[in-house]
Amino acid sequence: MPFVLVSNPSPPIAGEGDHRLHDNPLSLKIQPGSPVCWKVKLDSIEGMSSNHQREGTRHCSVARALDVVGEKWSLLAIREMMLGTHRFGEMVKNTGAPRDILTARLRKLEEEGLLERRPYSTRPERYEYHLTELGATLNSVISVLRQWGDDHLAGPEGPPLIFTHSCGHELDVELVCAHCRKPAITMTANRGDVDPL
Repeated sequence: MPFVLVSNPSPPIAGEGDHRLHDNPLSLKIQPGSPVCWKVKLDSIEGMSSNHQREGTRHCSVARALDVVGEKWSLLAIREMMLGTHRFGEMVKNTGAPRDILTARLRKLEEEGLLERRPYSTRPERYEYHLTELGATLNSVISVLRQWGDDHLAGPEGPPLIFTHSCGHELDVELVCAHCRKPAITMTANRGDVDPL
C-alpha cells in the first residue's frame, strides 16, 4: 500500500509567527492511497510510536508517564513554567529548543491536560503557557531529577542553581515512604512477575 508523509495541518499554538511543523517527524501523518509513493515499511512506522508494545513488554506507570513527558524538551518546558517562564520566546531562549519542536511539545502537553494557554495579546494573537493543576504535580518529578543532576553531574563547580525551601534551608530532595518516612531506596511490585525496583 502506498504511503506519503504529510505535514500536520493543525494551526500552531505558539502564537509567535507561523510555527508549522514541516520537518518535525512528530507532526507527520500517514495517508494511504496517495498518488505520490514513498516506500516505507509498516514495522518502522509502528516503531516510531512509544505506544507500540512488543510481546512480553512490561506494562507500568513509568512507561505510561514517559509517553507523556519523557522527552527532553517537554521536561525543560515544564521546568521553565515552574520557574515562572510563560512566554514562548523566553522558553526557546532558556531551553535552547528548536522553535518547531518546542511548539510540538507544548501542543502535546496541552492535549494531555498538563498546561493551558492564556492569551496576553490579541494583535498579534499570542499566548502564555501555564501549568494546570495536573501539570503542577510534576514538580516533585522535576525536583528529584534536579537533585540527581546536582548530586552526580554538577562537577567541581557545583550545581548551576541553588534552590531554597520555604523553611529557609537549601532544598535537598529525598524520596521517602509516606507511611514509615524511611528513604524509598528499594521497592517491591506486588502485581505481576516483576523484580524489586
